[in-house]
Amino acid sequence: GDMEKAVKALDLSASDFINKPVERQALNSALTRAKKRMNQAKIEKFSLAQEQTDNNEKTINDLKRNFEVFKEGVSKEIDHIKKLLKI
Repeated sequence: GDMEKAVKALDLSASDFINKPVERQALNSALTRAKKRMNQAKIEKFSLAQEQTDNNEKTINDLKRNFEVFKEGVSKEIDHIKKLLKI
């Protein structure tokens, strides 16, 4: 009956299950809850995206620093080789 339908609907990510006949107040309440859940999901999604962006920026900055250290090391090695070859 309705209980099985409700359980299945909620298992499929329904935000609510409203019995017929639909009462205006029940529908309004369900819509309000659904809107709140959607807004919360958007906030969580944005927060996750912001966290990923921050992590990516940190990774890029780390790579830039590592590259600068590498360039400096290569430059010193080139200078050392030039001295050995008396160039």
